[in-house]
Amino acid sequence: MQKSLFTVLVNFYYNPFIAPKRLDRYLSHGWFRNSNLLGKYKLLFLDDKLCSVVNIRVPLANYKYSKSLQKIINRNNELFCYEIQPVAITPRKEELYQQHKHRFKGVVLPSLQMSLFGFESYIQSPFLSYEVNVYEGSRLVACSFFDIGEQSIASILGLYDNDYQKYSLGIYTMLLEIEFGLKANKKFYYPGYVLNNSPLFDYKLRMGNIQFHNGKNHWLPYQEYTPTQWADTELLQQYWYLSDQLQVRQIPFQWFYNPYFSLAYVIDDNIFVRSPIVLACFQNPSLYIEYDLDQNCYRVSLLTTALEHPFIEENRQWLGEYKYPNFWQDVHEYQEQLLVTNSVQEVFELIKSY
Repeated sequence: MQKSLFTVLVNFYYNPFIAPKRLDRYLSHGWFRNSNLLGKYKLLFLDDKLCSVVNIRVPLANYKYSKSLQKIINRNNELFCYEIQPVAITPRKEELYQQHKHRFKGVVLPSLQMSLFGFESYIQSPFLSYEVNVYEGSRLVACSFFDIGEQSIASILGLYDNDYQKYSLGIYTMLLEIEFGLKANKKFYYPGYVLNNSPLFDYKLRMGNIQFHNGKNHWLPYQEYTPTQWADTELLQQYWYLSDQLQVRQIPFQWFYNPYFSLAYVIDDNIFVRSPIVLACFQNPSLYIEYDLDQNCYRVSLLTTALEHPFIEENRQWLGEYKYPNFWQDVHEYQEQLLVTNSVQEVFELIKSY
């Protein structure tokens, strides 16, 4: 079996204080901010689609705004004023967050405070965080938040008043963040990521001069980006192959999607199902087949719904809801792992004999 390029689908890192130099290092290896910790995802679910995460950055040496971006800056500088300062969460910023919650995808936290800092005060945040505030007169119409490293800045979140949508204020605050980075002689601007299987975040590519992280600790010009060389493609190929083999053997089965797979990485004790996709073979009882990209192996298990695990009860608001066809509505855990193997033949021998 060919060795996968994509190891460890999900990683998390938390430290009560992350020095600017350390933030630079993590950003350069494809990590990004997720509430009050750093995360590294190969895959995530947005709406009903499994997508590979493609981290991007903008080298700031000799950076020049395109004509269209310069036009946004010139127009909005005439209409609005702005300030850049350390983060200070206010009721108005919370109001803008509530306006925008409907457009966020995936897990949406209930407040701006939790989205930026989890359960901690921004005074206790591990990050050195600043904000851009855009005003029409005295009215706050947009804001964005970014972290400062020694040689880089990382954009976290942008919000704007829905009544001002025609002014491209989300792009404008990103441009102001870049301008801050240029004046501070930073080397890189990190706007987060785009997705391999969705155009949802492609607006970030408008910044120009984009590099992407190829998953092997190399940053390449975005012109070299190839959509077929990512974890979602590799994973789907494995499941289509398994599906074909099940059909040939006339074994009834169904695809299920597990949007809670990252829990297996938060609690690394081999309890929760760690694969984004699971095939259920309708035996008696049902057997579940996974392909594990981390280990490059197949797994056959008996599963059950995880109803009483204390972590789930304490953190249910972080899990989100994914009410789409074939999506699990609950977290599942292993009742018994029957087989872990590199051989497809062994998988089907077990299913046939069970």
